[in-house]
Amino acid sequence: MRKWWILLVGVGVALTFLACEEALEKGQISGNVKDEGQNVSGAYVLLLEEGKMLAGESPLSNGSLTGAEGNYHILLVEPNKKYYVVAVKDTNGDTKYTPGEDPIGYYGRFSETTRTWIPWFVEVGSGEKKRGINIEEMYILPGF
Repeated sequence: MRKWWILLVGVGVALTFLACEEALEKGQISGNVKDEGQNVSGAYVLLLEEGKMLAGESPLSNGSLTGAEGNYHILLVEPNKKYYVVAVKDTNGDTKYTPGEDPIGYYGRFSETTRTWIPWFVEVGSGEKKRGINIEEMYILPGF
């Protein structure tokens, strides 16, 4: 009986080690969400995989919520893929995006020519921690 117990403990330790090793290989993305210069708390921050978007599949890969200071942290990001980082503030609390009502924003680069933010992808390497992936403005898109 004792040999079986030692074997089970050994298998458990090995599985725990493998799970930790896999988590270490995954990346992280963190940043802040603002609207009109103010931190946005309670916004959903979503990671949308570019490859799945192009293939017509559901692009949602991972996500997080912003804290009181507008900060977010997304763990266990699959490495070596391109992602768009999108924030949605669910103003009516129905846990769905409502065009014309819920503000939406995305990580990008500001274009001086068009005076708008252009979405930009984020790529994370194995074990890499990308910081400063900030969303500076949120918009209310027209309702359908």
